[in-house]
Amino acid sequence: TIDGGTLFVCNTSGSGTGTGAVTVRTNGTLAGNGSASGVVTVQGGGHLAPGTNFIGTFSSSNVNFYFNSGAVLDYEVGGSDLAPTNDMVVVRSNITFGATATLNLNRADGATIGDPIRFVLFQYGSTNHPVMPAWTINFGTTGWLRGRIFLDEANMQVVLDEVQPPKGTILIVR
Repeated sequence: TIDGGTLFVCNTSGSGTGTGAVTVRTNGTLAGNGSASGVVTVQGGGHLAPGTNFIGTFSSSNVNFYFNSGAVLDYEVGGSDLAPTNDMVVVRSNITFGATATLNLNRADGATIGDPIRFVLFQYGSTNHPVMPAWTINFGTTGWLRGRIFLDEANMQVVLDEVQPPKGTILIVR
């Protein structure tokens, strides 16, 4: 159980969390580029942050991920317009979302990306497609104005796209 702190999981093989279940409580964070082999549950106010101060992937091996209502996902985006990159979660089984979730986006150090096209947030391995929550997207240091998160069932992905970067000045005439 992660309660009010951060657990960085950075293993390169096996499970960085052992075989038991991992629960992330309010103000707790599960972060890193490693993997977990036990069921992962992120409760309301708990955070999942793939990567460790740079773009990275957190993965699971044949276990379910549960994001209770109010769970928070902290992602970085980076690269360039021609080669965008982003944090990602690979779940080899099912993802279950509660009614609401928050995605916090921030630009990675050195990123030059300005006009992105599409980011894969989750790759999952089950044909039991997740029901999408009502998302709140905080664009943080990206400078972007809006976007949408949708389920790409054909590719078994949860995707952020239609991101709108700021462009010039908007003049409203009344």
